Amino acid sequence: MLLICVIPDCYHGDGRSYDGNVTTTRSGFTCQDWAAQCPHRHTKTTQEFPELINAGNACRNPGGQAPHGPWCYTTNRKVRWEYCFVKKCTSGKFHDIYDDYDDFQPSGIGYVTTNFPQV
Repeated sequence: MLLICVIPDCYHGDGRSYDGNVTTTRSGFTCQDWAAQCPHRHTKTTQEFPELINAGNACRNPGGQAPHGPWCYTTNRKVRWEYCFVKKCTSGKFHDIYDDYDDFQPSGIGYVTTNFPQV
């Protein structure tokens, strides 16, 4: 008998240490590669933020600057960045691994926030 334990993709605290593989925002946009400068130019480099080394286009929270978890620049020219579809982990409860998103409600329109960090 083979027993496989699946560890959920979630983040702790502000998500600064998140190193998972989610590459999609809460409203479904694909993340821009952190090494790319198109479509959105930015100053998040691996020299300043080593957590971006080998991150590809996975969601991160470089320096813990965004208060609500992992985020990314999007590949949509009209949407610079968004928080990612990564849940917050809880500790010690195997059957209840996730906290609820604070104010996230999925819809056909997408996620809108007015709490923008300096990115």
